[in-house]
Amino acid sequence: MKSQVIDWDLPPAPAKVGDTRTKNWGGLGQVELDAVRPEQLMKLLQGSLEDIFDRDLHADLLVREDKERKIYQKTLKEIVGNM
Repeated sequence: MKSQVIDWDLPPAPAKVGDTRTKNWGGLGQVELDAVRPEQLMKLLQGSLEDIFDRDLHADLLVREDKERKIYQKTLKEIVGNM
């Protein structure tokens, strides 16, 4: 985003020679993702994920996973014990 480039003082990267898309670019040009500090990138990603992450569904899935793991372990012990 333009505001991020300005606020984070990201250095512009030269366009690749032969890149036909650059003729349509205006404004600040391009910036490499490598120029973003890891802390800023993590904050940006966490904020985006928080918007869509369903904590209730996640909790339900963890409970289901635990139940299924116990069933699997019990069944596996029974099978191995009968060999």
